[in-house]
Amino acid sequence: MGVQGLTTFLANHQMIYQEVQFRRSRLVIDGCNLNYLLYFKSGLDENHGGEYAAYRNLIENFITALRTCEITPYVVLDGGSDVTDKKVETVAKRSEDRVQRAHQAAVS
Repeated sequence: MGVQGLTTFLANHQMIYQEVQFRRSRLVIDGCNLNYLLYFKSGLDENHGGEYAAYRNLIENFITALRTCEITPYVVLDGGSDVTDKKVETVAKRSEDRVQRAHQAAVS
């Protein structure tokens, strides 16, 4: 689900970043965010069935880069809806937010 306000906080407080040499470690990765960054931020065309061969190459390059640094990635996917529907409110709110942003973009 992500941490609300984290991106804005990090953008406003860039002095907290510190360069580190991250090697020979294990890394847990949020699969949904990885998907977003690799596919949607890459400029691949998502409107005509997807460019899945190119997407596969992006994933392979990402994993290869990690393995070159001896980093073992563990990609965690939160799966589909659960039977309790705990995420329904969050999904609905995010959908409403996307519609409002799209409307704002269309108007302006």
